[in-house]
Amino acid sequence: MEAAHAVQSLILGVHNQGDDRHAADDAAILASLRDDACSPLSVREHAQRVGLSESALRRAIRRSEGCSPKEYILRVRLNRAKQLLADSDLTITEIARKVGHDDPAYFTRMFTRRTGMAPSAFRRQQRRPRQNPRA
Repeated sequence: MEAAHAVQSLILGVHNQGDDRHAADDAAILASLRDDACSPLSVREHAQRVGLSESALRRAIRRSEGCSPKEYILRVRLNRAKQLLADSDLTITEIARKVGHDDPAYFTRMFTRRTGMAPSAFRRQQRRPRQNPRA
């Protein structure tokens, strides 16, 4: 009985260690994808940069984020655009380019579809007051 329990504990320990390794690997993959999300790279190129096949990258992103790499990249870009809209005076065209969209009209359509409001409306609603350095 004790031997069976020891074997079961060993198997669970090895299994959990594999999960921890996946979690650490996935975190590194996500960080790399997040860092490069606004670059004009294809999913294949992102996979190559992290040393994975496209299918391995897809599995890792799906496992940790529940979506495809393309969707994850789009989320990162959208969050970056929101931050820039709220915190900067950059034009919509400049923001579109900074987050990886060469076509500002496409960026505006995508942003509007995803958030329910145009970038300019989002900026008006979310604009953060500037800090006065002399205050």
